[in-house]
Amino acid sequence: MGRTYHFLRILFIALIVISALCVVTNVLVAIAFDAHMTDRLQSSYDAYSSMVQVNSALTVLALLVTVTGFVCLIVWTRRAYIVSERAPIIQATRKYSRGMAIAWWFVPIGNFFMPKKVISEIERSLRLATETTHYSGDWQLRPVNRRGTKWWVLFVVASVLGRAGSSGETDAQGFLTDDAVFTSAFGSALSFAVLIVSLLYGINYLGYVTDLAEKLVDAQQPSGSSSD
Repeated sequence: MGRTYHFLRILFIALIVISALCVVTNVLVAIAFDAHMTDRLQSSYDAYSSMVQVNSALTVLALLVTVTGFVCLIVWTRRAYIVSERAPIIQATRKYSRGMAIAWWFVPIGNFFMPKKVISEIERSLRLATETTHYSGDWQLRPVNRRGTKWWVLFVVASVLGRAGSSGETDAQGFLTDDAVFTSAFGSALSFAVLIVSLLYGINYLGYVTDLAEKLVDAQQPSGSSSD
């Protein structure tokens, strides 16, 4: 499981770098477009077009890394769930099965909040198994680490902002209107900026849950071997 997290961490870092570049290029797109609207010269339009092409290429690259990270996060969730099945809790009290832990990632609308609920349940069970202090109460009601909540909320906000920024008013020829160009550029920049913060929290939180899982495995296997 540790290796899965490390690969996921690399993808998150790569996406942070690409997102930062997207923030810069989106701002430059807006600046270049404003310059063209001021002088109406071909040279300024060429500069604007070039910046749009660079920004589009970075956006596609960000999408590819995001899809890869999405697949890796699903694998990580499955492995974390399997480890949590070793936790000394009554497994029948769990709200989510191993199958649903994966299926919720693909359910429209539900995948905006249910995968985090599954991960939170995994976290609670792993914490109960690794903490030395006694907890008298329903383990499902234990508070979760706030870093995970911030990671997920900011991720959803970034997704909503990204979708809102991709839609804009067009003219009769199908091109974005002047105002829509600025709205789209700055909206996309804001979306990527929020995504960067989300990913930073995500790296920290997923590492925390991974450590809990590995502690449980090590405690049950004195040899120190751990799941992939």
